Amino acid sequence: MKNRLLIICVYCVLSFASKAQDPLFSQFYHSPIYLNPGFTGCGKNDFRANYTGRVQLMALPSPLQYHTLSADKYFAYPNASAGVIVDHFSEGYIKTTQLSMIAAKNFGSDGSTEKEWFLNFAMQFGFTWKNADKSKLLFADQLNANGPNGLQSQVELFENANKPYFDISSGAIFTYGNVMLGGSVHHLNKPHNGLIGSSSDNKLPMRYTFHISFIKDSYSNNEGAMILKPTAIVNMQGVSRSLMLGSLFDMPERQIEFGVWYRNNWSFSNNHSLVVGVNIKLGKEKNYYNGEGNSRYRAGVSYDAELNKPGVRYTSGSSEMGILYEGPSETCPKPSGAGSGRFPWEFH
Repeated sequence: MKNRLLIICVYCVLSFASKAQDPLFSQFYHSPIYLNPGFTGCGKNDFRANYTGRVQLMALPSPLQYHTLSADKYFAYPNASAGVIVDHFSEGYIKTTQLSMIAAKNFGSDGSTEKEWFLNFAMQFGFTWKNADKSKLLFADQLNANGPNGLQSQVELFENANKPYFDISSGAIFTYGNVMLGGSVHHLNKPHNGLIGSSSDNKLPMRYTFHISFIKDSYSNNEGAMILKPTAIVNMQGVSRSLMLGSLFDMPERQIEFGVWYRNNWSFSNNHSLVVGVNIKLGKEKNYYNGEGNSRYRAGVSYDAELNKPGVRYTSGSSEMGILYEGPSETCPKPSGAGSGRFPWEFH
């Protein structure tokens, strides 16, 4: 069993670190700006803040941990938005912190003009700090015939291994009727993200994200009404390819929402996962279909079960927790749904 866990650890380090793949969240609906900067300013109300945390492969001695925190604000004039996002990733002895600012501009439908389409374009600019936790490393001069000698290493390889780099990303959202399309490109400038040196191998490959959503907008006041929100997401970064396909099942008259997703990561040679989640809806209004601008909260948990390679039996799967808050506002960055040009509807 120990040998198998060791193999899994090595497998994960090689898959996540050497291929320089950005972490991906299953609860993308709780971290929309991380998925695509084009979602900036596209919440129900003028102000939105959210947090998502992920613990990946929980059976590992040091599970991979990912956190993202963001906030965005819509300004009715000149139909523009601003946002900030902070990410912190911990992968073994490597820790990464990112701080980015986002500026977005929307076209088409807005709070006062209703059209059949909506387009929101955003640019993201930020700095990233990556460093190695030397306390978790063991060098050759710290070993003797009996094992670790307890002495301080004289190796200065990671003495200055904390190099910040500038990063640029962009994204856009387009909707027409009940269909939403989106795309984003992260790391447009392909920054050097290696701890040491500046070789071409240390360049962070661009991450391409494409997603499409549909909302079955047949909301009624009937008890037990349900609204389907199917979504497909494709991510490509370097040799990594991943697909996420599933739906949220929203019950507007209830304070609960469910989600079921299938996830396939080709970089793990077709690593298949099943994701299930549940969200609790709190606030004066439990849904957005009435167009009210009251504050509200959403909180959810999800669980990823790897069906194979290496399998949930050895990894214990991955878990996430997400929280979303939208403050009260007098205006919304879009019509409330009474006409044909509503957008963008939210994943929630």
